[in-house]
Amino acid sequence: MISTKYFYLLFFLSNTILSQSYNIYHISSALDSIPIEHAHILSKGDVLTVSDKNGKFILDRNIKIDSIEISHLSFSTLVVKSTDLKNNNIFYLNKKIDSLAAIIITNEKKKKPYKILPKRSGMDLFNTRDITFPYSKEIAVLIPNLKQEENILITKIILKSKKRESRKDDKFIPFKVNLMTFDTITNLPNKKIFETDLTVGKLENQHLLEIDLRDFKEVLLPQEGICVVVSQYSGDYYLENDFSKRLSFGSVLIRKSSQFREYNRYDLTDEKSWKEAEYSKTRDQCFNFGIEVKYLN
Repeated sequence: MISTKYFYLLFFLSNTILSQSYNIYHISSALDSIPIEHAHILSKGDVLTVSDKNGKFILDRNIKIDSIEISHLSFSTLVVKSTDLKNNNIFYLNKKIDSLAAIIITNEKKKKPYKILPKRSGMDLFNTRDITFPYSKEIAVLIPNLKQEENILITKIILKSKKRESRKDDKFIPFKVNLMTFDTITNLPNKKIFETDLTVGKLENQHLLEIDLRDFKEVLLPQEGICVVVSQYSGDYYLENDFSKRLSFGSVLIRKSSQFREYNRYDLTDEKSWKEAEYSKTRDQCFNFGIEVKYLN
């Protein structure tokens, strides 16, 4: 048995070696200095790491980077140059302004938000399952404007998974989301709404993820519908960080009359490479993605 003396010696040596190999940084809110958890640390568009509950993240000293981006859904993105990484170890993010806070809803009867999600077929009432999300692939689900009405504001993106019991050691899985317009001539996703993908994530066994869009520009639901787009970072990040569970989302058996459709593309550099999934063409199933909306007037 190792004595207490030697135990503390080993602990000290291991921490000394770690500090020599890595640089430790912290991220806090510029408003109140509260640590920021789950911020994505990016380099050239790919994720290096994610901040923990104390706002801490570490970077290998041997890694060669010109700059990093610190991105979080609720805060403005901060670009940090390599020189600043050498001279500072605490970085502060500014809270995004709630751009929709001043919107006045004039029709009280239509004030309550409502959700648009794919309805299950009669064969899928008790069949809930998740499908593993592939690396290096984007998936888009067309969310229809079921009521064909105007002045409907999109307030949230909704991603659902199978209900599971959460665990204390569940890892936070970072990924990206966006919205895209839909081209009714080609019947394919067309243009991204947000110039930069939104950096989000979920815990491994998290059932429901609702992404609040109130801090972003006003996005109205077009009559032709809108696409919810999800993508992962490079598979290397997930493999190197030993994620025991791959990112996955719920899939539902849809009704034959459903207007929800699913598309995918592997070539992320080619905006025209979208293809409708075969099981979507046959109206069999799609990912359980949706949106929350409310009336503006």
